[in-house]
Amino acid sequence: MNIYSEQKKMTSYFPSILDKLDSLIENSKNQDSQIVIYLEGGHFNSSYGADDFSINSLNDACFLGRLLIKKYQRKIRLMYGVLVDNLGMSCSEETCSLIPNQNIQEKEHLPDELESIITENTFIKRDKLVLSFERATKNRAIKSLKMLLKNNVSELSEVPNEPYNDIIFKKSFLLARRKADQYVAKCPALIAQHYKDIETIVKKRFPKTEHCIIIDWSELDDKNKVVQGKQASTIFKNSPYPVIDIINIFFCDDKGEIFEINFS
Repeated sequence: MNIYSEQKKMTSYFPSILDKLDSLIENSKNQDSQIVIYLEGGHFNSSYGADDFSINSLNDACFLGRLLIKKYQRKIRLMYGVLVDNLGMSCSEETCSLIPNQNIQEKEHLPDELESIITENTFIKRDKLVLSFERATKNRAIKSLKMLLKNNVSELSEVPNEPYNDIIFKKSFLLARRKADQYVAKCPALIAQHYKDIETIVKKRFPKTEHCIIIDWSELDDKNKVVQGKQASTIFKNSPYPVIDIINIFFCDDKGEIFEINFS
């Protein structure tokens, strides 16, 4: 396991994250309501297992969690999650293709490298770790889109683009394609649904919370679809509460020594 020193971490992106959290927590509408911070690192492809990004992002999530417990104590509750890519597809902006020999099963275990990180961070209860799977998320995204279209949500438009109809968010980017009753959800819709799923899980575990902050680690190559998914998540939300703030951290290299942060 790659344990970083506090001094090293505090000279990279952690100060920016902590400053933003100070602002969000200080400005939370209900100061008596417990704030839940959901930390999601360790994303991996189920066919290939954990890579350097998976390991280092989960290490960072655990390290940040320790800092947050020390700083905020009982004012917050922490949750941890890992998103598993088990779609069995490789997607570009225009097309998706099957990856040979892709394992699409949803198994409740992590690669050994990630299990080791969780084991060494004893403040994380393994049975409370949230594992999410992209394949199931994609199916839920299609159900959500059908309902949103049925309800004539103004942010969505359906544009003919033979042989499909394109489902567009705010006339800006593609969420899905429809051909008759068959839907193909694109990556931003999957991300939007994933954030909705996190909201549902948080509210179930902490029913009285009114504010959830999601801190999500991704690779820079995924920045566009993640940011678009965050924008679209505003129409996927279950209800106005809990208020959801999402902080996206993008690693430009496997260790996160070069990074971008999206707060908006």
